[in-house]
Formats: sequence, C-alpha cells, structure tokens
Amino acid sequence: MNEKIKKNILNSNKTIKNAIKLLEFSLYKYKIVVVVNKNKKIVGTVTDGDIRRSIIKNINVNNKVSKIMNLNPITISHDIDQQEILKIMKINMVKHVLIVDKLKRLVDIIVFEDLLDSKEKENSVFIMAGGTGKRLRPLTEKLPKPMVQIGGKPLLDNIIRNFVNQGFKNFFISINYKKNSIKNYLNKRLDLNINIDFIEEKKPLGTIGSIALVKKKIHYPALVINGDILTTLNFNTLFEFHLKHNPFLSIAVKNYELKNEFGVVKIKNNSVTELTEKPIYRSFINTGIYVLSKEAIELIKKKKIHDFPDLVKIGKNKKKQINAFIFSDYWIDIGKISDLKQAETDNLNIK
Repeated sequence: MNEKIKKNILNSNKTIKNAIKLLEFSLYKYKIVVVVNKNKKIVGTVTDGDIRRSIIKNINVNNKVSKIMNLNPITISHDIDQQEILKIMKINMVKHVLIVDKLKRLVDIIVFEDLLDSKEKENSVFIMAGGTGKRLRPLTEKLPKPMVQIGGKPLLDNIIRNFVNQGFKNFFISINYKKNSIKNYLNKRLDLNINIDFIEEKKPLGTIGSIALVKKKIHYPALVINGDILTTLNFNTLFEFHLKHNPFLSIAVKNYELKNEFGVVKIKNNSVTELTEKPIYRSFINTGIYVLSKEAIELIKKKKIHDFPDLVKIGKNKKKQINAFIFSDYWIDIGKISDLKQAETDNLNIK
C-alpha cells in the first residue's frame, strides 16, 4: 500500500468528526477518506463535499461516519491501464478511484489530476505579506511574520510551494514591514520557475488595499490569501466552485467550534429556565482566502478600498453575488506564538 494514503483510512465505527480530522491533514490531492470494516474491507468513502453537505444539513459531527459516507465508491483492480481509469473517472464524474485487491481491501488511491498532463494556471495569486506581526514578537522584531520558520522554511515559502504544486505560477506579493527580508529571500533562494511581482506599500494599506497599486496585467479570477496562513486547501476546487457560480467574489469559510468551559444558565424573572452543560457554539469563520472577479478588483482600485469587509459591504449594497465556499481541510492562522508552535506540530502530521 502507498504509505501516503494510510492516513486516509478510517474504521467504520468512527465518527464524522474523525473523518474531518483525517481530511484536514491529508495532502491536497488525497482529499478522500476510505472507510473500512474490521476486516479492512472498503465499505464507503467520505470527501470534502460530503462534509460540506453534512454541515449545511446540521448533521452532528459525533454521528457515525456511515451516516454521510458514499456507500458505492468506484473501485478497480490494479491491472487496469491509465487510459481506462481516466475514462472511468470521466464517465462517473469522480476525482478519485480506489485500487483494491481481491478481498476489496485498499491498495492505492488514483487521483484525477495525476492522470492528466500538468497544466499551469495563469490566474494571479495575491499574497498579503506586509503585516508587522506584533503578536509574534520577539520573533518579528527582526523578521516580518511571513518569514518565520515552519518545518525549516519560512511560512511564505510554504504558502508559495503549495500554490506551485497545484499549478499556479503568477504571484503578486504585497510587502511593507521589513520588506527587504522577503525580497532577498525570494530573489535569491526560492528554487521555483514562477513569476513574482512585489507590491511595495509606502504605508499600511489594510488587508486588500495594496491591490490598487498593481499596474501590470492581472489574470482573472484572482486568488487572494493572507500571508500568515498554512493550509492544505485544494485551491483548484475553490476555483472550480467560483467559476461554476461566477459571483462577484467567493470567500473560503470554515466551520469553527467554540466550547464554553462552564455550564450556561438561562434565567427569566429569577427563575432558571434552562441549564446547558458546557455548550458548543458553532459558526463559519473567514479564513482569509478569497477569489475575486475582475469587477471586484476594479472596484478596489476605483474606490481605494483598504479592508476586505468594506469590499463585502459595498458588494452587498450593490446587490452583488457573494458566495461562501465551505471547506474542512487543514487551516491555521498564525497570529501568535502558540499558533506557530501548533503549526510546527501539524506540519509533521501533514508531511
């Protein structure tokens, strides 16, 4: 069995929450959980799409994974050639097929992208790397936040390589605080055949304001990501979602759970009406990853919009379509020292 896919196997007695955790740490192309019984025989699969649908339906993550899994995954034997596999995928409109042995046990996972010629994407990627990273001090007293190390490489290096591995090559990187540290590293040490244009802010321009400074050609739709994010999100899936709906902009969002460590008491007229022990509050959070249409970027330039919430507000006032792309992949916003330590630990799990 391919060693990389062992982390994608889940026993059928486990929960949806367990499946989400496996998907979080999967490499971007292996976004599938293979559910097996006690005899290691495949009984179903779970993909990111299954997770998104379960979240929309408010299905409790503590339910058994069997409640949401696909009971009829596409399985093939190892002796089928690649062209036939590609044909099977196209007919069934799936991105994964499972290679199995005679006992229906998993041998390997074939990914659609691996069977196609690698195609570079022209779409522009904006990486917002101009922040001061005050909450990461003292690390950021000498380095800008995107240059702090994770897995022996700067965070910015990790972000760029993730995009490059998925076919992206055209980058705009906004810089301000200790900008020469970023420029020197990318100009001299990044061993990738990509195009990088720096957007130099003379003063802080908020989360998206630097886009208005771009004079060169932008390839649309364009992706925008904060320079302090580590994720295994499949950006191609995000782009497919955006292109399918063709909105003003798409926001990548993630389900977030906040557990109250105390019992919550509801009171009316001094009378206790309800007592809930350590409730969990769920909401969707903005992950700092967006796909912007040409119209959205032109509006940023015209109105000199600095912060993303302002763009959303103006877009809503103009009755523009703004879509949310729900994902369950691994994601962390490295804002403070504890986040950095967590990212270091998580990086080992992802590899």
